[in-house]
Amino acid sequence: MSSQGLADPVQAIPAESFVSSTGVATHWRKEINVYAYFGELSDKLIDSSLAMCRASGASPAFVAKLQQLSLSGTQTILLINPIVGTKPSADFWAAAPNYAINDFIRMVGPGAIRYVEMNNELDSPTQYGGTYWRNLSEPLSADANSPFFYASYLRAATPAAQAALKGDFDEAINRIPLIGPSLGEDTAYAEVGDLTPSIDHSNVHHYLFGSHPEATNIRSIDHAIANRTSIQSPTKSYAVTEGGGGTAASLSATWPIVTHGRYIPRFYFAHFLKGSAATCSYELVDEGLDPANQQHNFGLLYNDLTPKPAYTAIQNLLSLLKDPGPDFIPSSLDYSLSGSTSDVWSVLFQKRNGDFFLCLWLGLSSYDRNAGQHIVVPAQRVNVSLPASIASAIAYTLDDSGRMTATSAAISNREIALNVTDRVTTLRLSPSTNGGAASRPTGLRASASANQIVLKWAPTVEATSFTLKRGTSPTSLIPLATGLTANNYTDTSVSGSTTYYYSVCAVHVGGISSDSALASARTQDPVIIDNTDATLTGTWTSSTANEGYYGADYLIDDNTGTTGGKSARFTPNLPIAGRYLIYLRWTAGANRASNVPVDINHAFGTITTSINQKANNGTWLLIGAAHFNAGQAGNILLRNDGANFHVIADAAQFVLAPPLAPTGLTFSSGDTDLSLTWTAAEGANSYLIKRATSPSGPYHTIASGITSNVFTDTGLTQGTRYYYTVASLNDGGISSDSPPVYAATNDPADDRVPTLTINQSNGGDGFALSFQWPPSSTASLWRLQSTEELTGTWIDVAESINGNAWRSLDAQIEITHEPASETLSIFDRRSLNNSRQRFWRLMRVR
Repeated sequence: MSSQGLADPVQAIPAESFVSSTGVATHWRKEINVYAYFGELSDKLIDSSLAMCRASGASPAFVAKLQQLSLSGTQTILLINPIVGTKPSADFWAAAPNYAINDFIRMVGPGAIRYVEMNNELDSPTQYGGTYWRNLSEPLSADANSPFFYASYLRAATPAAQAALKGDFDEAINRIPLIGPSLGEDTAYAEVGDLTPSIDHSNVHHYLFGSHPEATNIRSIDHAIANRTSIQSPTKSYAVTEGGGGTAASLSATWPIVTHGRYIPRFYFAHFLKGSAATCSYELVDEGLDPANQQHNFGLLYNDLTPKPAYTAIQNLLSLLKDPGPDFIPSSLDYSLSGSTSDVWSVLFQKRNGDFFLCLWLGLSSYDRNAGQHIVVPAQRVNVSLPASIASAIAYTLDDSGRMTATSAAISNREIALNVTDRVTTLRLSPSTNGGAASRPTGLRASASANQIVLKWAPTVEATSFTLKRGTSPTSLIPLATGLTANNYTDTSVSGSTTYYYSVCAVHVGGISSDSALASARTQDPVIIDNTDATLTGTWTSSTANEGYYGADYLIDDNTGTTGGKSARFTPNLPIAGRYLIYLRWTAGANRASNVPVDINHAFGTITTSINQKANNGTWLLIGAAHFNAGQAGNILLRNDGANFHVIADAAQFVLAPPLAPTGLTFSSGDTDLSLTWTAAEGANSYLIKRATSPSGPYHTIASGITSNVFTDTGLTQGTRYYYTVASLNDGGISSDSPPVYAATNDPADDRVPTLTINQSNGGDGFALSFQWPPSSTASLWRLQSTEELTGTWIDVAESINGNAWRSLDAQIEITHEPASETLSIFDRRSLNNSRQRFWRLMRVR
């Protein structure tokens, strides 16, 4: 971290491993403030190149938002929040719509979810006071003697959530890691205790309250690790699901705008170097306009969606460092730092193209939180000594607006003289004169009207230009536009009622990147139904009193909260079947209802949701997404039943979107073939199948136009592992790829049985065991069983998943799987009756 005269070669870290660890907290479920502007905010999030957002919710609109983000490659840390409708497992309480977490993920699509996170700061009165255990008899309590003690709840709920995820029949859900609960106070971590067997990562909210990220005081990362994350799990890595600092004026616990811009990149880097698996700053956008209100000023964006320097700085750094693609083993670099190296922090990355990226900064305070004054941090002269293999260097520096400048860094006598400041400086160190090939662009998305398609993608710093490719088939794209210098393009050379597929690659003097993931759209205008075309039940009054309505007027029900029975049915005439995003519009006001019921009647049933008409005047608000048949078979029914004030019927809009990816991908093996099956995606006309020989790719299309949910891949090599993804297609375009699933052909030597070793027995605390088997036998599926009586019942405690992963079937069984050495280590925390011995066996189930 602090580098002073490094003497030995330094092992580089894959640059993408840092980028993929970054995220930001969001509040997509809040639809009465700036988060209602999902379209604009999602563009800002995708273009930031932050890999994840953190969010909780359960409404149809929330589901649609996570699905849309996933189409562009942005995943979500999904927070279990019973107050808004998601719960650890089926046995626990949640408010309506009341989803067990694994069922909710299945509805969203497991590819959209990066992590699941346990409850948010449940030691807070607003959280435990609104959360129940199994029914509404009594909320949770902070009283340690209460049967509803929040810590007792978490000790029960966390293994229940793990069991719900690991025990689900969909392997993609099994593999989603579980982050432990966040807590507000150090003492709460001690009350909840060690959750190691039930979580994949511990959790902390790390706010710096005016300190700098590398501080050594009570706000330091080391303090958070010692007093929080290591209490929750002494052995597992941690995640930061909220943290950083805000920019409210005149508060000692916040940062000025310029300091915020300097610290936020360092916040991500410092936690990464300390071992954080995922780090989220709080939050994406300022939620209010009061400059002195702390809760209004945590955003990377101002409330009007313009970037703060922190957003621009982290966007530029991630756009420089991102490197999506197959896993690779980075090299080491024999470099050293000399000169004024005190307080210099550094981290060395490498990209797949062979270029190294050395990030350096001064881990010093730029702001005196007690005096409320900026601190001038003088630059320090650092000499970077390099091996002869480095032929060129570029220095990327940030200014106080977050803008990045690239300048050639002279190498003299195999050394670079560099001024290191309290802003991150990045050196690109390349073995070639021009640097390596550009990295693959990310975040490609498409939106259409009848006569054009607008393409956008996230910036790539090293790209000198982009090449956009297009086709009417996802497997056959040709260049459409070259030499593009902006990260957007409007395609007007389109035909009506046609589905187009796009990819983009980055061009650099050192080489051209691989193509991005596909985006797709169909030339079709949104379908809008005004209130004049709605079917009305009851008497509605036309009005133009409030601005913001669509068309000539809007309708008001004259309801004062005591009546009901009125409705407006918006029935579209859809040109094609497909998945549609659904929007409603109204004129907002204080005398509007906050609980207007809306039924989305689609091809596979009805989704009921609720909208708040006190806010979002004259805005097309996303309320959900569903598959509709062509014609007038579906509709949106807006009702005033139970509404607590006036209900407005103005207009509805249907926007065609790509289908969702299939779920539940499984396989069965033959000697030289593999048969794949999956759960059909709603409205899919066909499927495209890709294959790779490693989980990170590269994936190549092996079949398209598959019209059933079964496919057999033939001509394979015996005893070989393969990885598959499946995408859905219809006239709306192509889905994202399903999460990859591992499959292996049978091996002639697969009848060999793994060997069992009992490593140790440590009394009543548990047993430690390990299994090791020939690599070829991993093609089989195994089930681990135990019993305390040889003549008794054998109980399933763990099972393999497609041969390359294992899951526990008991919360007291902790599993560590090492694929490289084909070793399965198990720690059994179950107590023994009367100190008897326990017997174990492995059963091959395929």
